[in-house]
Amino acid sequence: MEKKVSDWAKENKTKLEKLCEPTIATHTHKIAKREISKWLNKIKEIKKYFSK
Repeated sequence: MEKKVSDWAKENKTKLEKLCEPTIATHTHKIAKREISKWLNKIKEIKKYFSK
């Protein structure tokens, strides 16, 4: 799974860099960061659930 994500990131590197550009894209970047943190929190909850 992690390998696929890194491959995707390499392929979309320029797209991701454009998203991070401090223009209109900062808004979408903030939204993306918020979504990523939501997913990370969900993953943490799932890990806690299975570690019991």
